[in-house]
Amino acid sequence: MEIESISIDDLKDLLPEPYITDWTALESSNDEEDFSRSAFELLKECGMVCAAIAGIQIKGELERNQAICTGLAIRLTKLGKTIVRDLSNRETFQQLSIARQVFETAGNLVYLLNDDGTGDRFNQYVY
Repeated sequence: MEIESISIDDLKDLLPEPYITDWTALESSNDEEDFSRSAFELLKECGMVCAAIAGIQIKGELERNQAICTGLAIRLTKLGKTIVRDLSNRETFQQLSIARQVFETAGNLVYLLNDDGTGDRFNQYVY
């Protein structure tokens, strides 16, 4: 797909329905399996977002806000590759710190993509 800019609506059209965590079930769970299932679904969703973003080709220079979102998307992709590499080598000691970075980066990206068009969220992010 070739586009010169992308909006949250464009991105939403490329993605499946978001995974909704059942917090009530997790709060009453006595089994780690429920948490593992939720973590897997969130990681799977992150992978789908990265795959959708990886297929986007941007022509020309990016404006500041587009560059910020692109940088966050690239960071998500690299973190995802790190997770897959570690798991394929049967190494898990970095998973918690990497997962935290994934969640923070994804949260920042979603927050910025829902800017109301004034750019205030991007300004706050930069400051």
